[in-house]
Amino acid sequence: MPEWLIERGIGETRAVLVEHGEIVESRIELDGVIPAGSVVHARLVNNGTNGRNAIAIAEGGTEYLLPRGAPGVTQGATLNIEVTREGAPGRSRGNCRLAAPRTMNPIYFRRSRNGLAEGTWPSPAHLMNWEVWVGAI
Repeated sequence: MPEWLIERGIGETRAVLVEHGEIVESRIELDGVIPAGSVVHARLVNNGTNGRNAIAIAEGGTEYLLPRGAPGVTQGATLNIEVTREGAPGRSRGNCRLAAPRTMNPIYFRRSRNGLAEGTWPSPAHLMNWEVWVGAI
């Protein structure tokens, strides 16, 4: 039977799925990072150039780049964004957090007793994988 092995480290939580003595999947979740697929409330602080590369700041001060902009949203307005790429530690260009505007309500994640995020994913594909992930703990 597959089993998740979880280790909480400094600044991250690591997990591996072991099946028949072999690692079949692994995940690393950095502390304080909003997982990809989350929908959060943000304020558009820059419309970008020619409708591209807008910048939004989520509640809590996390900055996101919206590569395709936010059509129909004026600078200073609030909107919901879906995190499409988590940010890595550091502030280099390659580590920027990416997001896209969404019309759905915010989906907030909470930490479970073992330190991993739990929440509702916006798409059925993510939901199926996440239920296995959380349910196996």
